[in-house]
Amino acid sequence: MAGGITAQTPNGSWGVPFDHELITTGPTVPNLNATDHLVPFGGYLNAANISYYSFGPLTFDWPGKLNAVHMALIPKGLHQGKVLVFGATTPLVGSSVLLKAPGFGPPLQSNQYHTCNAWSIVDPSPTPTGPRFRNYLLPLDIYTVPPNPLDGRFPSLFCTGHVWSPYGDLIVVGGTRFGGPLLGPRLTFAFNPRRPTRGWPTSISTPLYPVASDPGAIGMWGPGPDLLWDRFYPTALLTARLSRLGGAQPPRETVLVAGGSRDDLDDDWANNETWNNYEALVITAEAILQAPGLVTDTVAGQSWWYGPGTQATAPTDPPPVEEDWLEDYPRLHLLSTGEAFFSGYAPRWARLDHDVNPGIWNKQAAPPWSTNWQYPRHDGASILFPNVGGLKDMVVRMGGADEVNYAPAPHGTTATIEAYIKQGAGGFRANAGNLPTPPGYPSGRYLMNVVTLPDASLLLLGGVARNPVTPAQPNPPQVPVHEPLLYKKRRLACAASQPRDFGS
Repeated sequence: MAGGITAQTPNGSWGVPFDHELITTGPTVPNLNATDHLVPFGGYLNAANISYYSFGPLTFDWPGKLNAVHMALIPKGLHQGKVLVFGATTPLVGSSVLLKAPGFGPPLQSNQYHTCNAWSIVDPSPTPTGPRFRNYLLPLDIYTVPPNPLDGRFPSLFCTGHVWSPYGDLIVVGGTRFGGPLLGPRLTFAFNPRRPTRGWPTSISTPLYPVASDPGAIGMWGPGPDLLWDRFYPTALLTARLSRLGGAQPPRETVLVAGGSRDDLDDDWANNETWNNYEALVITAEAILQAPGLVTDTVAGQSWWYGPGTQATAPTDPPPVEEDWLEDYPRLHLLSTGEAFFSGYAPRWARLDHDVNPGIWNKQAAPPWSTNWQYPRHDGASILFPNVGGLKDMVVRMGGADEVNYAPAPHGTTATIEAYIKQGAGGFRANAGNLPTPPGYPSGRYLMNVVTLPDASLLLLGGVARNPVTPAQPNPPQVPVHEPLLYKKRRLACAASQPRDFGS
């Protein structure tokens, strides 16, 4: 494998790369490698080969390429084994596709504009039997005033949280409004790949979501109940209620929707209430358009709960210490006990069993902590380690920085690794060596990805390193780290370092 990994790796090679394509791109037009986003299975919208929608002086299809932020392997239906891709479009990184639908009859009026999210089903096969890219638009909101199509205030599914339900539906929560401050829409959807999808409707029964007259217009995406909070970068996690509790319990599964920002342009908790609360959705059935199978979870009259950072009795009460905040994309893992284990940016750990004691967090003892890094691990990696050596519940987190990527990090990035090992009603922390540092790079890294391989190895890819702040360098540069790391048989290695052993 490239990158100088010294440990033995399985044989294999990368396939030929390919860019996302539209029906209006490629060596020929119409492009047989892609479908139109309004007529998903081929062809143009009309005989004049026009699928464009006009915004005053602007005319475009998708404004640039699909920004493939989120991907998920489809587990069922006609497109099983293909990849669902969604996020937003460029050139504005979080922008939606805005369109006006001329010629549509009532109730669509001439002054109605839709903001839509671009999404696609991609066939990664070397020899796909049909179009490689099946392109679609999902309507999210409507406006009666002609909007600026690149206005970032419109909702998109960029930076959502998502998780597959026991029925094989993808539950998608939150997203982005890039108008500043950074807010997340309260949208929820259940994506059912077994449902058919057709082109844009010629008439609809409601201003946004067709139900009776053309249920296939949205097709695979069914809107669920709005979240109670704006959530940008939330985490979604199943609680495995069905497999754990069963019996007399209601036949339902629960999705926790935790953290995320309302405004992450500053560190003031008052602007980020969602850093310390979570809410939940109950999955009642397989999603269909008329009934997406989602309802807001209500326990003892409450439909949202505090996070581990506060025992406050009012949402305006600040948490006692920053180290307990859920913040953005809180790293949550489901333990075999059914507990949600929080191992995000905070130095401390916390556990929650929402199905048994909603809102009750079991936190690690107060400082000083037994840790090899006393600061937040912003954008570090956290992973539930595969079940090896009889350890069913071991969470490993590595790297990170003591400040977010758009602010100087006084202590830079860390190379430290630590593990939480669950035992009985509690658990313990263990130091686990350091990430090898290639010569000439700052120590540690953050903003990297860690992937679990089929043989229980961990592959760490990418990331950024940063030196600590000094008087001579008050804002050290972020240095990309291209050296991959492989953790295999308790050894972590790269070309720049001898292998390190995690120990027993």
